[in-house]
Amino acid sequence: MFPPSFLLSLFLFLCLSFSSSFYQTIAQSQPLPCQRWAHQTTISSTHSDDQSPSNPVLWIQGGELKSSPDQQNNTWTNALLSLDLSSSWNAGSPALSLVQKDNSNPYDPPAVALGALWPSPDGQELFLWGGQFADNPPVKPGPMNTFVYNIPNRSWRSINTTGDTILRPSEGASALVPGIGTNNAPMAYYFGGHLDWASVAGWSTSTPRVFLDSMVQLDLGSLSWTNYSSFTTASDTTFVNATVEGTPTIRADGTLTYVPSVGPSGQGILVAIGGGQNFQSLSQNSNRSIDNSALDVFDLSSKTWVKQATQGDIPSPRINHCSVRGTAKVNGNPIHQIFVYGGQVNNLLSPTSFDHVAHADYDSAFSPFRIQIVNGSSQSTEMYVLTIPGFTWTYIGDKLSSQPSARAGHTCDLIGSQMIVIGGYVASDLLCDSQSVYVFDTTSFNWKNTYTPGLPYKTPDMLAQMIGGTGIGHSTSGAGSALGGDGSHDPDVSTRYAQKSHSSSVGAIVGGVLSAIVVLLLIIFVWIMVKRKKQRKIDAARAATSLQAAQTMEKSTISHQPRASGLYLDSDGAARTSLGSEEVTSHSLSMALEKHFQLFPAASDDPEHVTEGFEPQFSTRLVPRQHLRVMNPESEGPSSSPS
Repeated sequence: MFPPSFLLSLFLFLCLSFSSSFYQTIAQSQPLPCQRWAHQTTISSTHSDDQSPSNPVLWIQGGELKSSPDQQNNTWTNALLSLDLSSSWNAGSPALSLVQKDNSNPYDPPAVALGALWPSPDGQELFLWGGQFADNPPVKPGPMNTFVYNIPNRSWRSINTTGDTILRPSEGASALVPGIGTNNAPMAYYFGGHLDWASVAGWSTSTPRVFLDSMVQLDLGSLSWTNYSSFTTASDTTFVNATVEGTPTIRADGTLTYVPSVGPSGQGILVAIGGGQNFQSLSQNSNRSIDNSALDVFDLSSKTWVKQATQGDIPSPRINHCSVRGTAKVNGNPIHQIFVYGGQVNNLLSPTSFDHVAHADYDSAFSPFRIQIVNGSSQSTEMYVLTIPGFTWTYIGDKLSSQPSARAGHTCDLIGSQMIVIGGYVASDLLCDSQSVYVFDTTSFNWKNTYTPGLPYKTPDMLAQMIGGTGIGHSTSGAGSALGGDGSHDPDVSTRYAQKSHSSSVGAIVGGVLSAIVVLLLIIFVWIMVKRKKQRKIDAARAATSLQAAQTMEKSTISHQPRASGLYLDSDGAARTSLGSEEVTSHSLSMALEKHFQLFPAASDDPEHVTEGFEPQFSTRLVPRQHLRVMNPESEGPSSSPS
């Protein structure tokens, strides 16, 4: 018989074991749901100078998810996950950790989608701002506060900020610029988006959504907000093929990418790519996508916008894509590449009626509330690269080896030469995106099965000829992160790949062709000499045969010649004439035959003498070949999309 205290202890132990097992089940199932999209991500590091990041961690917060393909209503979560970037892992089983599980409280921290997540300069805190609350079932927006997660303490808190009063937008584009804030802290930016009942407290569901063209700025050093909703026109610009403008195009669901050391002062720029706009009024119910042939560019020093023309393989309009940037010095100059991946592609540049879309669901065409295919829109697998300076688009492809399924509403973060893609609303041909974490090599343009830490950014091999060489750097940026500073202190270790390769390739090809011609001429010369020698032997043999035949004919002629002819041979072979009986010697006979009958002379050792009077049997004249075209494979440019 066990004492009551023992039974009570056993009961408590079993309860704790069951509770622990239940928590582990949740922790294991939540990091890899059936689908995850519209979340916020960033990369934190313990320092942000112009070197490789120390102790880098990728953070995933909030968003929407489904636990099974047949789930009707999306789950809005405020869970926080981390992915260690300091060690290797397999993309099929990434080292995801559930840091903070969903606490079923949509306000602390906010369970939002399509907001922004930024790291502090020391890598100890995360700033969460913006985003929209659940729509089905609807959740009323909470207070417009900025939330901070303390990484060592594993806790969230709401903080007080100063400066301009900012309403909470959602579906905007965020970026982080290092070193330009108070005490060299980063500046966080959020461009565009919209305001509606899902993001602003007290907004009526009958009030149309308002799309924005504002740029808001949070100084992470002073925690002060600035709203650049009114823009002054720039007096001049150093951009090529660009025009100044007062305000950019309003939009949501686009991207904003930080590019260092560009602009009049060299402080850097923010490049807005893609996005869409939805006008709701009594006279217009339409949807537009942003044209990518001319990009809105925000100069960080003057706080002004320019409209920048682009060239090359210009992408079709798209929304809910992702973009990241890498920088390396090539021949002493910083070269930047912005990678644009996936999204929802829509070819509607002019207003098109959406009268068939119910007013209560007017945002379904372009909002990841319910990303769906409408009016020809579809998720994409396309990959593009925008090279700056030059603002030249290059189409990488949409059928790359081992690429993930088409998706929209995903996130991309770049560390070194590896772009990490998280989640996304996948196309209908895939029930579950069970892997949800993918790695893209920005140097070789290949999707990888493993993540390898410590790889610096390297200019893409495919673009080396266009940019004049290859370079290595550490400066990268994504929607919520900026690593390696602005890259100004990176050493120039570039190689003049394109120019050197071009000259050496042409020289190798020309040298090879000339060598082939010399060898061919030598072969023809040897063949002619052998053929001529054989012909001389044939001619000499013919001459000898002709001489023998002539001698035989002369003997026969002489033996049958009448004596009256003056010279004849008797039966004993003695030479006689009709005038006398004097014998003629063999030498005399030979002299007489040569004198009277002019026989062929003996064969000569001189080839020219032997072949005199004979036509040659082959020609020594060379027939000219067709025009030889020297092709240089490296002069060919990258394949382009028939976009």
